[in-house]
Amino acid sequence: MKLRPGTDVMSVVRRSADTWSAATGLEFVIVSTDIENVSRSGPAGDGINLITAAPTDANSRVFASGTEDAPATTRLFYGRQGYISEADIVLNSTQQFSDDGTFGTFDLESIMTHEIGHLLGLEHSPISGTVMYPQHAKNGLFAEPTFWGRNLFASDLSAARTAYGSPDADVECCFRIEGNLPLIG
Repeated sequence: MKLRPGTDVMSVVRRSADTWSAATGLEFVIVSTDIENVSRSGPAGDGINLITAAPTDANSRVFASGTEDAPATTRLFYGRQGYISEADIVLNSTQQFSDDGTFGTFDLESIMTHEIGHLLGLEHSPISGTVMYPQHAKNGLFAEPTFWGRNLFASDLSAARTAYGSPDADVECCFRIEGNLPLIG
């Protein structure tokens, strides 16, 4: 992943996770790790939730023909009862990211917010402009930064709350998602 100097990846990941926490009441625990490679595709992962941008062969293979220009992807693994057992987010190491609207880069916070939506099991939305819309423009399209993907829209909230409930519900939250984030510098 190519980062604009001064981009604080950990803060971006925390803000993106906090966006979903506020909507669902879920708690994200973010820790650092030396693990760099996404789990192999197949019925089971390695049991480690991971966010990685390491330019390794395993991570590069995630961006198959037709998706090599995608900024990121999330690989989900499911347990025997059909629940998500692991989620690995891979940022494309060939793409440029920033958190300040730098022309020609992807907004890292918008991308992370979208991918964390997938980590939660949410599908793409057909509604343009929502966090879960499948297309992401680089900063500078129409001379504007693409910060709109940082904030959840009604359809994003509805999908998350359908799956996890509302933080305003009368029941205590019973979900916890943990993951690892290696520091790639």
